[in-house]
Amino acid sequence: MINTQSSCEDIYEDGLLSVENALKHILENSPLITGHQQLPIEQARGYCIAEEIKAAFNVPAHNNSAVDGYAVHDDDLPEKETVKLEIVGTALAGKPYQGEVSSGECVRIMTGAVLPHGLKTVIMQEHVNVEGDSLEIGATHKAGQNVRLAGEDLAHGQTVFKVGKYLTPPDIGLLASLGIAEIKVNRKLRVAIASSGDEVFGLGEKLSTSGIYDSNRYSLLAALDRPDIEVMDLGIIEDNPDTLLTTFQKAADYADLIISTGGVSVGDADYTKAALQASGEVDFWKIAIKPARPLAFGHIGKATFFGLAGNPVAVMVSFYQF
Repeated sequence: MINTQSSCEDIYEDGLLSVENALKHILENSPLITGHQQLPIEQARGYCIAEEIKAAFNVPAHNNSAVDGYAVHDDDLPEKETVKLEIVGTALAGKPYQGEVSSGECVRIMTGAVLPHGLKTVIMQEHVNVEGDSLEIGATHKAGQNVRLAGEDLAHGQTVFKVGKYLTPPDIGLLASLGIAEIKVNRKLRVAIASSGDEVFGLGEKLSTSGIYDSNRYSLLAALDRPDIEVMDLGIIEDNPDTLLTTFQKAADYADLIISTGGVSVGDADYTKAALQASGEVDFWKIAIKPARPLAFGHIGKATFFGLAGNPVAVMVSFYQF
């Protein structure tokens, strides 16, 4: 007699749920986190912004030099040959030149220094000849060159970050440049993780003849190691439907998300499936993906639940796919 039962060796199997449909169902049935917290920006990397951020002033705040050189009047730029200008002062970053600059005059200027009133062009110091207080420039320069205009990066009132922006290290620097010391972010996602199976042993325990060390929780702990996630480690839960369900129900009082590994297939000893079927809020799927074909998804109390297969490779595939 030929065995027509489907198996893990099958490439195709009737009734498999596509990855796309599984993801669609998961997204449609996963609630958004509510609740926010105020954090100093140096602690906010990896969080999502909970309020729109707008620039309170222009960045840069003033027209300034992009290079070390000499600030000149546009009308003094020669159309041909060369011209000599008198150097009447110096502008430094944080110490602007305060005087007026007449035609035929220029100001020594450093990178980041505010342009003196009326001057809109900077000549790089490498492109001039200086003798004492006299400057000679040629006819190869253009009006407005080597200048950073006020508001060029960000204009006053411009939206810098929208709600939901995931904060990266450069984002933190940008917030600091706007003088923002604290920011409102989404609170941490609370995730409870557990392994199940009487054959699974914790690190440091002596293995039985048929035992294996628990690796899945450690993979998940590493995968969930993010500033915006708080992990609750439920440890290894014994293969008992009542114990499993009770543990998950208690975890649901705290966690937004519960991830369990093992016991969601079709075997007689798949106790996680038996326990969750009693809750009536968890669906068990066979998905058109391998490894990670079996998956449980649903809700226990207020928490969203994922039951992953026990195979370590399947756990990682399920985690990153779903």
